[in-house]
Amino acid sequence: MESVKRLKLESSRLILEPISMDYAEVIFQEFTAEITQFMHPKPAESINETMQFIRDAMRHQKMAPISPLLS
Repeated sequence: MESVKRLKLESSRLILEPISMDYAEVIFQEFTAEITQFMHPKPAESINETMQFIRDAMRHQKMAPISPLLS
C-alpha cells in the first residue's frame, strides 16, 4: 500500500498532494497579500523564504503520526 503521506487525490477540478519543492515558484507567486490576508504566515518576500516554508512543512509531514483510521 502506498504511504498515506505520499497519497495523491485527483478529481476533474482538484489535485491534492503533499507539498514539495516542485511548487516553490508557484507558491511564491500565488500566495500574495490578498490571498493570505487572513492566514499565517504572511506572504514570503523572497523565494528563499518560500523554500524554507516548504522545507519546514515537509519536515512536519515526516513527523506527523498517521491517523489510525488510515492505517
